[in-house]
Amino acid sequence: MERKKCDYFKSGEYICIADEWININASYMFDNLCWHIYTKNTKFLDLGFHKEEDDYLGLYLPYGDNYDYSAYRKSCFCNYKGYKCQCLGLTEDRIITLDPSIEYQTMSGDHAWHGYDPHLDVEESELDDIWEERKPIEGFKFDVEPIVYLKKDGVWLVEY
Repeated sequence: MERKKCDYFKSGEYICIADEWININASYMFDNLCWHIYTKNTKFLDLGFHKEEDDYLGLYLPYGDNYDYSAYRKSCFCNYKGYKCQCLGLTEDRIITLDPSIEYQTMSGDHAWHGYDPHLDVEESELDDIWEERKPIEGFKFDVEPIVYLKKDGVWLVEY
């Protein structure tokens, strides 16, 4: 399944079911820790998902079991002025919101512990490398590349 461009910049946990990457997170159901899988795609009604609030469909899988689904946690990063920053979002006018690394905050004097969370808005053209870092989720297969470049040496490797 092809993801929307803005999805590349969203951190989170994802699972592949019926050839589609959808959201997954740990949640409690009746005081039992479960994996909560959720989507708005109605095709999942045929796969055992049930209707939840706000037009979402959900499925709960017991935590601690092993599953044959592929799943991972991902975050998007880039290099900006020599520092590794996390990419938080992309606007229509090609502005990427960055969360600077602790190293950058220390060097620039822009510290998160001053009572606010500093962010930088940077034009996409200022970033040469943008990548996803993917980490396995215990109990699921991890059969994807751990690092996937979205943009390398100034060239987009995914449709933008």
